[in-house]
Amino acid sequence: MRNTQKSRKWHIQVPHAQTNVEDPLGYTKTIPVISSGSTASKDAQSGAGNQQLQEKKAWELAQSPFKTLLMTGFLMWMSGNQVNIFPIIITVMALINPFKALFSTNAVFKSFEEEGVAVTLPKLVYFGLNCVGVALAVYKCNNMGLLPQQSDWANTTPLEPQEFSVPIL
Repeated sequence: MRNTQKSRKWHIQVPHAQTNVEDPLGYTKTIPVISSGSTASKDAQSGAGNQQLQEKKAWELAQSPFKTLLMTGFLMWMSGNQVNIFPIIITVMALINPFKALFSTNAVFKSFEEEGVAVTLPKLVYFGLNCVGVALAVYKCNNMGLLPQQSDWANTTPLEPQEFSVPIL
């Protein structure tokens, strides 16, 4: 054992704990007891606080598509309007993700409904922001030329059939 201590370059000896060390500012050794009325009022206050917290979480969840909307819009802007593999992948993902979110709206807010939180307005905000995401992706598809436009059909005339068939009676 002596040999291993000599082979170490650094060795620290910690002195025994001192008992005359003062407590830091703001530290108290006792736990303050706050008594305010009955336990029923405490339960009502904590229930109301929990309800407000759940409503706040529901609104945060309802506004979460806005963050993805900004990121997706930036990615689509950076990818350009060429018809290449990367812009198409980004545009397809921009279409698929809001549709998935639209179809799972009730599942997303199910836990809040079980708590008794009114989630009608957060659901509408969530639905609306996802619809904006779909509209942004459709606009990108239009700019890339992936959607049919009026100029695609401007100079076309209906073709006359070269053959026709008649049923035998």
